[in-house]
Amino acid sequence: MIGALIAKRKAREQFKARSRGDIDQFLQEWSENATFTFPGNPPWGGTHHGKAEIRKWFERFYEQFPDANFTAENIFVSNPLAITNNNEVAIEWTATLDKETEPHRGVVIVKICNGKAVNLIEYFFRPPNSLPE
Repeated sequence: MIGALIAKRKAREQFKARSRGDIDQFLQEWSENATFTFPGNPPWGGTHHGKAEIRKWFERFYEQFPDANFTAENIFVSNPLAITNNNEVAIEWTATLDKETEPHRGVVIVKICNGKAVNLIEYFFRPPNSLPE
């Protein structure tokens, strides 16, 4: 139970740092050899290996969306009874990317080993009104 509470607290802290665009604090909980996957065909899609490459991805993201604001809505922990620093966490989030667009929704699945994020997959959903007719 304590492991789940810690994982949820860290997830909320990560999303606060993400909303501030504080990449340093955001990546503080990531392993040096973490993998980040953003599925799909947008220019920023693909799999990124290592903290340095992941940092570049987030720097490009914040250049394009400097006013992005993320909120962790629901946080699910795979093993709520874990007493180690190993777990999987799913975070359902909403985000406003700028003042013009509707909020977006997404889910990020995070695998944690030894207290650090090692594998993340982020699914991003467009707002209903942004889909082509």
